[in-house]
Amino acid sequence: MMSDERKREEEWELGNGNASGNVHEKDRIRSRKKEVRRALSSERREEARKGLLSQLLQRLLGYKKVLSFASFPHEIDLSQVNQLLAQENRLLLPKTSGLNLIVEDFEQIECVLVPGLAFDAEKNRLGYGKGYYDRFLPLLNSKIPKIGVGFREQLVDTLPVESHDVRLDELQLF
Repeated sequence: MMSDERKREEEWELGNGNASGNVHEKDRIRSRKKEVRRALSSERREEARKGLLSQLLQRLLGYKKVLSFASFPHEIDLSQVNQLLAQENRLLLPKTSGLNLIVEDFEQIECVLVPGLAFDAEKNRLGYGKGYYDRFLPLLNSKIPKIGVGFREQLVDTLPVESHDVRLDELQLF
């Protein structure tokens, strides 16, 4: 007997066009971009961190509450940005529960920083494949800016896009 969760996954896959082809292409891009991030030198990471601190913090001025993320290894390091936002009582961080992102003070979110493995010029993002942000972002008021944050090396020409993928409003790649 198939679980309800697996049934929903299959229905979702069937309802999203050529899911199989897109899934394989997305997996290929994920794998490549993970390697690119791992290969970044410490000098390149430091350059990105400096740009992040000066430009991203400037961009976030005026927002009372910013939903950020805790960086995974090899992701762009948001720890100093998060620390400064926390000192100003402006930081919100999500938690996971099952397959969902949970945010305390959800109604206070004024801006969202979104991680990804890859981004394209159309402001599409490719995440890790679990769909956390694809399920979470549509719950937000459409006027709340969704900003993809990462390294310049994560930019690709185009990403395969499916109906459940959420386009961002802006990219901040350093």
